[in-house]
Amino acid sequence: MGITRSNIKLIAKALKNKGVRGGSALVYSVLGVQGGYSEVERLLSEEGYPVHRLAENERAMDSITQFGTTIHVSTLLKMLGYEQAETLDLFPDERPDIIADLNTPFPVELWNRFDLVIDSGTAEHCFNVKEVFGNAVRALKVGGVVMHILPMSGWAGHGF
Repeated sequence: MGITRSNIKLIAKALKNKGVRGGSALVYSVLGVQGGYSEVERLLSEEGYPVHRLAENERAMDSITQFGTTIHVSTLLKMLGYEQAETLDLFPDERPDIIADLNTPFPVELWNRFDLVIDSGTAEHCFNVKEVFGNAVRALKVGGVVMHILPMSGWAGHGF
């Protein structure tokens, strides 16, 4: 799981094409981002995405990802223009902003709260996929966007 360089470009392209930018974002899991600040800035710029530049003291780093020390997923979302970026995970040791089980309905306080929900490799690890997708929709504000980026090619038997 994680947000690879190609995922970063895909997210930028999709959001740019839909004209979506700003507000609040939720990411399923605390995902690693494949890249440092300058590299991610370059990837977004290559897609013609208007990067929201952050001062050094606004750039959160993450040292517990499969990619080594990179920008935190919340920093990526802020670079995309989202003022508020939160992560959700079942396991507290991942240090998410919200602890919740995607297999069960979200509590009402998470409903209609986010402009963007990103699932980049989490749904295939959940047993109740219908609820995982339903939670994404319930978490959205009217007019919000859900992005599911899941592995396909060569990953038979990977998820549940």
